[in-house]
Amino acid sequence: MSGFLSANISKWNRLFLLEISAKIRLRQRKLLRLDIHLADHCNLNCKGCEHLSPLAEEKFLAIETFERDCKRITALTGGHIEEISLLGGEPLLHPRIIDIIEIARKYFPVGRIQIATNGILLLKQSELFWETLNKNNIRLNITVYPIKIDHTEIYRLSKKHKVEIVYWGNLKQMKKVWEKMPIDIQGKQDSQKSFKLCYAANHCFQLVDGKIYPCFRVAYIHYFNKKFGINLEVGENDYIDLYKAQTIEKILKFLCKAVPFCRYCNMERAVYKEWAVSKKEIDEWTE
Repeated sequence: MSGFLSANISKWNRLFLLEISAKIRLRQRKLLRLDIHLADHCNLNCKGCEHLSPLAEEKFLAIETFERDCKRITALTGGHIEEISLLGGEPLLHPRIIDIIEIARKYFPVGRIQIATNGILLLKQSELFWETLNKNNIRLNITVYPIKIDHTEIYRLSKKHKVEIVYWGNLKQMKKVWEKMPIDIQGKQDSQKSFKLCYAANHCFQLVDGKIYPCFRVAYIHYFNKKFGINLEVGENDYIDLYKAQTIEKILKFLCKAVPFCRYCNMERAVYKEWAVSKKEIDEWTE
């Protein structure tokens, strides 16, 4: 859930806060931040997953593609970024995650790099993994789910290896809520309005195979389309190509604006839900 809002506020307060914060949230960024899937699939099966991981096939980020894209971004930014978030799906499923960490820090010596994980596989990681986190100043961002994980041991390891660790959610209550952002299959929403009311707007940029998408839904909607036999269109105006953009300013300007795909999101109908296991039914994502 967005850092701007809490699941405890009412729907109308949520809409009001998004409305009044839009001018600040949607300003063109000075530095680029990116989310990068190391794996599209996951070892959890969350109802209504925003990244559509329950519907995804097993797919890992190709090391060669990742390094090529990092090199291009460094050429555009001088290596100065705000944040790189390595996530998924579940990033710890990637068999070469240590190599990915090393490549990321090589090309982005300045700026935060974090791994966003559900934590299930952390205690199975090698000493080399923890040492690599420490050496490269990588932060662990663990999302709290109502599942059995030895967080005490994870914390001990993080202290031992001097790795920063933060939790996303209520660790004491072990609760998880999610915001359902209903998909309008007919695509009849006002794109500008949807963008303005979206917590992911100008924040959750997805780097996939040389293209930057403004949010996770645009980047991974092909899994939804394939599963349910629907064709929510993603066109050339819904992403920006790293290798066609001439400057980082052009990329940042593109990312702070609505795209045609925003017409598929009915943000006025967004609601908070308790975490549950997905049955892979279409109404988990639709109105």
